[in-house]
Amino acid sequence: MDKSTGVVQVYQTVEFDLRKYLVRRDKLLDDFVGKLTGRYKTDQNKAQALLCFVQTGIKYDEEKVEATLRNDDLDFVRTPQQTLCEGKGDCKDTSVLYSTLLSYIGIRSAFLYFPNHVNVGVNLDFISNQVAGAPAGLHLDGLVNYRGSTYYIAETTPDKPIFIGKLMKSQIGKKLERVVLI
Repeated sequence: MDKSTGVVQVYQTVEFDLRKYLVRRDKLLDDFVGKLTGRYKTDQNKAQALLCFVQTGIKYDEEKVEATLRNDDLDFVRTPQQTLCEGKGDCKDTSVLYSTLLSYIGIRSAFLYFPNHVNVGVNLDFISNQVAGAPAGLHLDGLVNYRGSTYYIAETTPDKPIFIGKLMKSQIGKKLERVVLI
């Protein structure tokens, strides 16, 4: 354990394959996801509930981002458990957490890489099956068509909570660099 940061394990690489940080079989995570989604009937509402938790329950780690901007070698990815325990993360950490949580309810996702940012793409139909609480006629501007499937963008680090399929203003017009299916 690094006593200065409290991080149990630090992974340092130039290029991250975020899939290797996903956690598939963990009883505590499974129970946690069940508690967060148990009252929802549709996969869309369950996915939105999990995203809402990540957006509001995990603080954006400004210190990590600033340190990484100064020195790429300081970058690392937290495991989902570390992100939950520390209650903070950057876009990589929260995307890994969110994709892990989605996997526990059988929802396919993808990592969507943009310049200096990563989002999660959720492979569900959010147009025909609008989430509870979404305004009528909500325009979904964040979607990616890839290999015959549509992935709605889930922003895990917004300034304020937003729906799956909505882009932050700062992301509008950004070029998608890479899609990694999970």
